Amino acid sequence: FLSERSLNNELVQNTADTVLYPEETHLKNVRQLTFGGDNAEAYFSFDGKWLIFQKTNPKENIPCDQMYIARVPTNENEKFEPKLAHNPLMESLSRNEGLYRLFKQYKTETFLDEDHIRSFYNELSKKEEYNQYVYNDATTNKDHEEMLLLLYRTMCANELFLELNDDTFAQWEDDESLIIGSIKKTLKALPAEMDFFEAYKPNAEATVDFGELLLRKVYHEDEQLLKVIEPTLRNWDVERVAVIDMILLKMALVELMTFKSIPSKVTLNEFVEIAKNYSTDKSKDFINGILDRLLKQLADEGKISKEGRGLIGD
Repeated sequence: FLSERSLNNELVQNTADTVLYPEETHLKNVRQLTFGGDNAEAYFSFDGKWLIFQKTNPKENIPCDQMYIARVPTNENEKFEPKLAHNPLMESLSRNEGLYRLFKQYKTETFLDEDHIRSFYNELSKKEEYNQYVYNDATTNKDHEEMLLLLYRTMCANELFLELNDDTFAQWEDDESLIIGSIKKTLKALPAEMDFFEAYKPNAEATVDFGELLLRKVYHEDEQLLKVIEPTLRNWDVERVAVIDMILLKMALVELMTFKSIPSKVTLNEFVEIAKNYSTDKSKDFINGILDRLLKQLADEGKISKEGRGLIGD
């Protein structure tokens, strides 16, 4: 059992003992509690001010007589309710079966670490806004929303949180602003509808009709695409072209000749931008020059056909 309330008093180490979790200030006046996956049992109290907890941790080979000491909760502490976790907004997420299935599908539990979560929460609990929220007897859904947003802002400003995302998700650097914006949007829209997450899924037109078709054509027409590209390289040997640059040229070539609703200039500009972000320092200018030649060549050969207003002859 992990309380959501810091006791405002630092944990005190008993004589000759080593405190395994010196940052643990969430002990609560209960008979039995669990934190960090380990059991800690109330041992005895004295003077009406202190509780001593005996901790056992066989896995870490910590002696059974290790002690943790914390103050007995005051009347103010006894008023505490874990409303950050238990409120209508969060319950709309915790009870969402569709969201739970997605968590299981993508094994999100493997990304979680109790110590990290505790660290983020401890940082929030030090803020005055949080303490006002916790002891407010008349909190509204708007209060819950503002506190959840404060929690997320606090995490986004936390170096550990950003490092964890960067280490866990390969595309975090590219997707960071999009993800942060989406989560803030979701929090502001709570309580959530049962299928709220569907709004964030890419539609079939983007993933199947465009993405999969593009990749399949690049893969299956590899040799034909190279024959079209090679003459435009002029003084460049094919073997000297960066692998990523060649892949981008083939993708752009397929997009120019296959997708009639995408303006040619859009294709050129987007692949130049991709080269700037993902390839070498010189790739941006190289891709721009080769695609410009390809565009003119394909147009002269009548291999580019665009449909729609403003796209004819583009």
